[in-house]
Amino acid sequence: MKRILSSLAVLSLAVSATNAQSVWINEVLANPLGADGGNEYFELRGTPNMSLAGYYLLSLEGQGGTGRGDINQFFDLRAFSIGANGYLFARQYNSPHGPVAPGATLMENTIEPGWGQADGAGSSVGHYSDGTQTDLENSATTIMLVNIGTGPVPLTTMDLDTDNDGFLDLPEGWTVVDSIGLIDGNNPQASDYSYGAITFRAPNNNGEYFGGSAYGNVIDLPGSPPTTAGALYVGRKGESTGSTADDWFGAIMWSGNILNQKFDVTTDPFYEGLQYKDMVYGGPNPIPEPGTWALLGLGGLAYLLRRPKR
Repeated sequence: MKRILSSLAVLSLAVSATNAQSVWINEVLANPLGADGGNEYFELRGTPNMSLAGYYLLSLEGQGGTGRGDINQFFDLRAFSIGANGYLFARQYNSPHGPVAPGATLMENTIEPGWGQADGAGSSVGHYSDGTQTDLENSATTIMLVNIGTGPVPLTTMDLDTDNDGFLDLPEGWTVVDSIGLIDGNNPQASDYSYGAITFRAPNNNGEYFGGSAYGNVIDLPGSPPTTAGALYVGRKGESTGSTADDWFGAIMWSGNILNQKFDVTTDPFYEGLQYKDMVYGGPNPIPEPGTWALLGLGGLAYLLRRPKR
């Protein structure tokens, strides 16, 4: 019965998103190529000037074992609001990512290192972790935006999958607003799990895929990555609102310093060769124009028609 109710809850969220939802996760860079500290970021999109009172962004443990579903870390978003242009861009201490689009809310940690620790030395972005961690969790994790309603505030001692069956056990009053799972190919295990409405899974250095999701909807990045597995980025296509491969894409970066890295292996060829800045910090992501694929299709047809017979 729990699985049926959990699946129905996810389906209900997906169906009603465009009607009731007013804020979405738009981009997540949880594991940049190279050093994480200072280089991570995430972005939210929503109703312009909307208050985020009651909202929290969680990172859930997904690596196999009894800790699956634990809240590793979270951001208390109550003091922030979506910008006048409909975006909030969050970055770490001493981040190279910028400039941020006019009208966007800049949520920037000013207390080193990384995202800081609100329950430690401090964090200006309301970041809490279950230890001394100041960067986002890697390997297998779920980034989840929740509205707690009348429920309890999140704690890093909370387990949202109490029986470790891969389905969420949410506190009463909580609503999952948006979620995305990341299995980044960095030493993945068959027991790795995601709790996202959509999950992107990268291969390890041998081109093998491990881990999954009880909620399904797992999108594999194609082929064996040309660089160290683990450098995974995910972003929405344009201003999409769903949780399918038509709404999101995943990319593995390749070479260069953080600002020169390019999307090398992607789930959508349109984004190959683009850089973080092309996604517009605090602004709308580019989206393939329908005519682009039509022209490619016509070009391929023309090639086949004029190719000499063997």
